[in-house]
Amino acid sequence: MTTTTLVAPVSLTKDLLTGAEWSPADARELLQLAADIKARPVRYASTLHGKFIALIFEKPSLRTRVTFDVGIQSMGGSVVFLDHTQASASLGARESIADVARNLERWVLGTWSAGYRASSRGFTISGSSRKWPRMPASP
Repeated sequence: MTTTTLVAPVSLTKDLLTGAEWSPADARELLQLAADIKARPVRYASTLHGKFIALIFEKPSLRTRVTFDVGIQSMGGSVVFLDHTQASASLGARESIADVARNLERWVLGTWSAGYRASSRGFTISGSSRKWPRMPASP
């Protein structure tokens, strides 16, 4: 079985929050990659090996959670699920959201968030945050 190491195109080094961050060429490149992954999943079975993706949900979501979980695991990755609907994991309750973001940036390859507002949905690649740049977490 031959597997492919996925080399992220230049466009994948940008956060995807609204879609406006990407050019039409970037979007086409992503869709072509997605089509290849779907057509030849075995080639990409270890692409995310040893990588972690954090999923943050502000509201309950069965289909979205399962879809991302299965997709990430089918590419060899691991999922860290942060259930914002539970008081014990409520972002901003015990630690500031900025502190959580800085720490997640150290631990995971990327973060997917799904919230009530469209502005709270998107995918961020660790190390690319502009709102909370890399800095030591507060003590």
